[in-house]
Amino acid sequence: MKRIVVLIFIYLSLCSCQSNIDKANKIIDSYMFKHLHDYKSYEVVETTVDTLFNSPFANPECINLAAIANKHLNSSIDYERNADSDKESLNIWSSGGWTSYSRSEYWKAYKKWLTNIKNGTMEQIEYLETVKMILKKSATLNGTQQVGWLVNHTFRSNTLGGNSSLGTYTFFIDNEFKNIIDSFDNDDEEIKNALSTLTDILSSYSSVELVDSLITSNRGLITTTEEYLGKI
Repeated sequence: MKRIVVLIFIYLSLCSCQSNIDKANKIIDSYMFKHLHDYKSYEVVETTVDTLFNSPFANPECINLAAIANKHLNSSIDYERNADSDKESLNIWSSGGWTSYSRSEYWKAYKKWLTNIKNGTMEQIEYLETVKMILKKSATLNGTQQVGWLVNHTFRSNTLGGNSSLGTYTFFIDNEFKNIIDSFDNDDEEIKNALSTLTDILSSYSSVELVDSLITSNRGLITTTEEYLGKI
């Protein structure tokens, strides 16, 4: 008798799983019809369905904010590199004879250096402001409540050039399999970078108060650079 009950349970579980896959494939098929270049070549390879919990990594808002944060961070790094280059120029122009030409070039490099520091700090503040939004949103997500279904969908379709291509998309689908909450290509570098940035943010910043203190410090640096720029 116990064996029969177990077999029935396994059968029902498999039926439920297959039913969810069928539901997922149906709504994804509609999505592909709207988005694929050559829908007629579309062929499902594999679909997996897992429970989607309310965690930051399954929350479109947190992922989108992380993508924005990543752009500000990269921009800040670019300005920092430019400032380092400007500092090298300062050393060059100050190490030789102090002529009128070298003096002129020195102050040009000095102004560029301060400007890059200021712009980089402004980008850092924008990054930290976005970090704050992520932390506040993450605080409302406990990772235990089901908010839908996490679907990985591998398929074949023809490219613009007519070549068959294999792709995998991730879909966030609501509990009733009626709406796609969000979707992205698993090979999308921007999404990969956003998820990596989200991981770094959640592991590096323990509180909104900490981020606020960093923002205040950076605003002080901007004030100082503006004062020096005003004296040039």
